[in-house]
Amino acid sequence: MSMKVGVVGLGVMGGAFSGHMLDAGMEVAGYDPLDAMYEKFEGRNLRRASSPADAASGADLVITSLPN
Repeated sequence: MSMKVGVVGLGVMGGAFSGHMLDAGMEVAGYDPLDAMYEKFEGRNLRRASSPADAASGADLVITSLPN
């Protein structure tokens, strides 16, 4: 069973975290209010969460990477 990770904020840091975790075979649910942040994950297994709560739901680990 792979680790389930929720990531809130897919900018520079959160996007890098998510990419490395996907490469490691983890299940990643990501949320960002900006649609453009999801473009770098097209064709990858990132689950696009509908809210921060959705990203965290069922996760073994939650990472927040926010500007403020």
